[in-house]
Amino acid sequence: GAFAKGSAYQANTEHALLWVHATLWESSIKTYELVFRPLSAEVKERYYQETKLFAYLFGISDEVLPPTWPEFLAYNQRMWASDEIYVTGAAREMAGFLFTPERPAPAMDRALRWYRVMTAALLPPRVREMYGFRYGPQERAIFEASLPLLRAGVRLLPRQYRYIAAYQKARARIGDPVVPNLAERLIALAVNRQPRRTAA
Repeated sequence: GAFAKGSAYQANTEHALLWVHATLWESSIKTYELVFRPLSAEVKERYYQETKLFAYLFGISDEVLPPTWPEFLAYNQRMWASDEIYVTGAAREMAGFLFTPERPAPAMDRALRWYRVMTAALLPPRVREMYGFRYGPQERAIFEASLPLLRAGVRLLPRQYRYIAAYQKARARIGDPVVPNLAERLIALAVNRQPRRTAA
């Protein structure tokens, strides 16, 4: 990339922190729109302005943060296309580790292959190629076929399983708790009654 071998790197510089911040919020909007519905420009702008509260906690100042959602997207596009973003051998090794099951198991192997396809689909082509992820006709077909299933699955999944515990606690703190309806309670009851495997 743009940096010579052995160049010093500090993860806590504002620009390094900004890039981590940017990838989180760009991908959250992208995946939300893929699985749920498109968002208006006004909603995206409000969302981005609210993410700045998170950025401030990590010491990212307004001088570094793009002021608006369109400028934030433009920053992301510049970074993805620039030689500041480069996939090293260590990064490829880490990706291989993440997509390889710890113990051989057909179900886990299939799940991680699917996850790899979904990850490849969401990456910019240049970065995908640097990682060595395949994304040909077969992978595209898997990705496109997965989206309707994900959309249906999210709608059917009871909210007590759909939302992480931190979100549910936050809702309770502001006086708007996630209260399962009758159908969700019945599903939870059925799930909890399933016999569990125990170690031999």
